[in-house]
Amino acid sequence: MNKIASICCTLLFSASMAVPLLAHASVEADMKAMSKALRSASTATDAATMQSSLAALKEATLKAKSDVPDGMKDQAADSPARKTYTEGLDSVLQQVDAAKALIDAGKLDEAKAAIKAINDTKKSYHQKLGV
Repeated sequence: MNKIASICCTLLFSASMAVPLLAHASVEADMKAMSKALRSASTATDAATMQSSLAALKEATLKAKSDVPDGMKDQAADSPARKTYTEGLDSVLQQVDAAKALIDAGKLDEAKAAIKAINDTKKSYHQKLGV
């Protein structure tokens, strides 16, 4: 009986130690997915590829917004860094929707410029957050 209790305690302890690591990996994975989708949208030559890339970007952005990076977990939800993080992701989401609307309207050159602006926003917020 003691062996079973010992094994259960060991498993619970191991799981509790793995959760923070998995959470960090999740935000990191979301950011990598965002970068990949943005790169794909930037190099797309047709509306369908742009749309699918922007859909992937939006999905990854929404997922990243639901998570908190490890470096900010100990900060209050209304801390300047967390506000900046959320603000940046909200800005990307708005720009993605605007770019998608341009594609729907058949304005691919303007959509390309909007996608470039998303990349500029990415750089700006990475600089603000020091990442």
